[in-house]
Amino acid sequence: MDTTTDGSRDRSMCRSIRWSARRGFTLLVTALAVVITVLVLPSMVGASPSASASSSSNETAPVVAESMIQFGPASVGGNVSSGSPEAVVIRGTSGIVASWWGGSGPRWTCGYYMIDTPFVPSTPASRAPFGVDPVEGVPYALNCDDEAGHPVMSRLVIYTPGDPFGGVAVVERAVAEARRRIELTPPVPRTNPASVQLVGLATWLWVENPWFEQSATASIGDVSATVHAVPVGVDWDAGDGGHELCDRGAAYDIRRAARAQSSDCTHVFQRSSAGEPGGVRRIIATQRWVAWWSSSTGEGGALGILSRSAATQLRVVELQALVD
Repeated sequence: MDTTTDGSRDRSMCRSIRWSARRGFTLLVTALAVVITVLVLPSMVGASPSASASSSSNETAPVVAESMIQFGPASVGGNVSSGSPEAVVIRGTSGIVASWWGGSGPRWTCGYYMIDTPFVPSTPASRAPFGVDPVEGVPYALNCDDEAGHPVMSRLVIYTPGDPFGGVAVVERAVAEARRRIELTPPVPRTNPASVQLVGLATWLWVENPWFEQSATASIGDVSATVHAVPVGVDWDAGDGGHELCDRGAAYDIRRAARAQSSDCTHVFQRSSAGEPGGVRRIIATQRWVAWWSSSTGEGGALGILSRSAATQLRVVELQALVD
């Protein structure tokens, strides 16, 4: 018998057995991974927070940061404008915790409730009339009702004095604050002639204030909003029933010859101001800006026309011809 050949055959067989075992173990691990991925993980991810929290009666409820869980709007219905109100009142045990008014839209009344109470009770009557006075760093259920008493939102938040509204209408409140901060100064109206003008002659009109885009930004927590305003024109109320719609207008330069200058913003008075208070004509310039807003959430929109006004005065006289 050839022992060398038998030994080689045995070693080859052992290697084949070890390779088959490793391959079988690899297939087994792969199969287990597929089972865990397909069957186990979805059930873990989909588990409700309440089920996880109630797994042990001795466990402390986890602190959940704002926006990790969003309850609402409630299916009961309610007056909601784009998912947010335009007025919010937060009421606690001792009275109003905070209030905000941003327009004539729906008004919500909200309260902070201890998290061991239902987030959205079955009926509004089963809810306490007001929430508690919130304490910084403590998690609460922030419940909100509309003007009819219908639940419209319930949210789990951790109270912070920096935003006593718990994130309710945070974008709208940031926009309102940015709009309040934007500095749109009234126009500085100028005329030529500056003090006395003759009936029938063109009076130059212009404003001297800055003519460029302005903006202001406000932040509430992690949300910021910016309001932009671009000047688009000036409405001149000439005081005699006439109006002139202009851009900034061209300033008259007294150092240059009159024939070398021109303006697209002028007004011709047809009668004197002798019968008006003080013998002068009151001229009002109203500057208008087109405004819009943008936010860190990616939202944005138009704010319409913003305006500021200022007045000046001019004596208008008639030149009487002398005839022999």
